Amino acid sequence: MKASNKRRVVLYGAAAMMLTGLVYGGFVYESRPDVATLLSCAQPQLAMGLHAHAEPFVRDALEQDPENFEGLTMLAAIHERAGRRAEALDIYRRLLPRSADNGMRAELLVAIARLELESGDAPQALRHLDEARSEEPDTRWKKAVLRARCLKALGRTGELEAAVLEVEGLSAEGWSSSQLREELGLPTQVETPDAMEGTESSSAVQGTPKERR
Repeated sequence: MKASNKRRVVLYGAAAMMLTGLVYGGFVYESRPDVATLLSCAQPQLAMGLHAHAEPFVRDALEQDPENFEGLTMLAAIHERAGRRAEALDIYRRLLPRSADNGMRAELLVAIARLELESGDAPQALRHLDEARSEEPDTRWKKAVLRARCLKALGRTGELEAAVLEVEGLSAEGWSSSQLREELGLPTQVETPDAMEGTESSSAVQGTPKERR
């Protein structure tokens, strides 16, 4: 992790813990904190992977507003991190009919597909990925990675190289596809003298990811 990212994590962590003290210590709120405040406390902790710390905030928020969309997506992420796939999948599926209004349909479809693939249902996962339409770079990248893994699970090996090339085209600078290629049983790309001719750089030939577009 880069030094700047480490500092950001420390700052987020300190802010989250301070806000926790303010909310639950009663230094700011004499009455029960509202839903927005509770979810604001949970968000940075989820971003840092502190799901167990975020869960009390999310559950308190959902006690006040049981159908809160953001709170339910957070709870699903907490379930997923804890290995409670069935609970997470149930929440994502319940939210799907409401997701178009929130601009979250593609993201939820990708989350559903991820859990279905992990549960061994690659055909259904691939169908959900095919439904996902997004211009958001991170969602497109996650979809492309999952699609490659679905193709591998379905034995459609002839389509894997093109699938990985799509992932590489959507990847952030500095990301390497070597691990994914190894996972899928594909050779890693090796630069050759011919490939280095012209204006192409060795990093481009090797498929070193560009900034996500």
